[in-house]
Formats: sequence, structure tokens, C-alpha cells
Amino acid sequence: MPRLEVAADGFRFDDRPLRIISGGLHYFRIHLEQWADRLRKARLVGLNTIETYVPWNVHSPHPGEFRLDAGLDLPRLLDLPFAFGLPADAEGVTAALGENPPQRLTDVMHSAWVAFVTDLDPGAGWPRYTTSQRSTMIWDAEPHAESDPLGPVREIWLG
Repeated sequence: MPRLEVAADGFRFDDRPLRIISGGLHYFRIHLEQWADRLRKARLVGLNTIETYVPWNVHSPHPGEFRLDAGLDLPRLLDLPFAFGLPADAEGVTAALGENPPQRLTDVMHSAWVAFVTDLDPGAGWPRYTTSQRSTMIWDAEPHAESDPLGPVREIWLG
């Protein structure tokens, strides 16, 4: 398994020197439509790490209430590197996804995003979302669509 260590001379990743060049992205203060652009620009200026603060008091302002809508869509932010077609062997990916990260996941997610941007339709394997069906793509080693996978959880939140 990949290993990140703190050595006398700095960080080492798999026994190689690692210089962390980080920048912060407070996603909740940036319009959702600008997230991808900000991540692209961060990479262009040489950042290899993005730090973000998760404002739980905003995501859950009251007991029993949890928000992931609009600019609070943290899962969407975390999906963006895959949408860009990040190769499974890119720097640091194995630290997050393990020894054999699923390149197929990156390929399928990237294709779906490109199809959606091009045609407003992510593809045949992903039925259109409706409030009655709530078709959701499950991004896993073998991506697949499920009808309302969080229905029971949503029912608990709705009371």
C-alpha cells in the first residue's frame, strides 16, 4: 500500500520526496458553476493538493436537517477530478483509492460528463432523473444506475 511519511528532510511518498504545494478552496463561497474552473486553475499554477473546509454548521443548521443542495454539494466537488478524466495512476490517487484504482471509473465518469455537456444527456446507462424514479448513478469500480438508492434515508429525514 502507498505510504506517506514525515522524514527529517520533509514528506516522502513511497520513499520518494514529496513537496506538498497546497491551496485552499472554500467551495461554499464559490458559485457551483465555477468549481471546475478553480480546480483547473489551481493545477495550472502548480498546486498538487487542495484543502477545503467543510462548514458543518451550514450543512446541518438544525438537528435532523442536512443540506447538500446548490453550493453545498460536497459530493459533486469530490467527483470533479474523475470528471476531468484524472488517470487512475495520477500522483497521489493510489493513496486515496488503494493499490489498483479503477481506471474504468474515471473513464466512464469522464465520458458521462462529456456526453452531458455536449448533449445534456449522460448516456443510455443513466436514465433521466425524475422525482418519482430518482435514478442515480452509483460511481463504483463497476458504475451502474439505481432507482432511488437513498429512498429509505430520505424518508427518515423527511420524518
